[in-house]
Amino acid sequence: MVDNQTNNFRLKMIRLALNFDSKRKFAQSMEIASPYYGDIENGKEPFTYKLIMKLIEIHNVSADWLLTGKGSMFLTASELATKEADLIRMGEIAVNGEIKIEHFYKVVKIK
Repeated sequence: MVDNQTNNFRLKMIRLALNFDSKRKFAQSMEIASPYYGDIENGKEPFTYKLIMKLIEIHNVSADWLLTGKGSMFLTASELATKEADLIRMGEIAVNGEIKIEHFYKVVKIK
């Protein structure tokens, strides 16, 4: 089960680890509306497929860490080498821009 409160805290940890001092600047780096991003980080909106993809594509965030807290926050060098294939597989589970978490876990083999 996904704990959105924990995920939102992890999202803030990512932003701070990347030295973004404001939600607005971090949202801009991913071309996401800053009020919408702020609502996600504050737990008012759920994580979306689009946000997870942007975090992986732009900031090399580990989806495993983001969703479960396991592993490192950012993709390792060997993981970066396979990132494109993983992004294609993850794209196959998107439904209307929303992620079906149970399918996401199966595709990326998160337990």
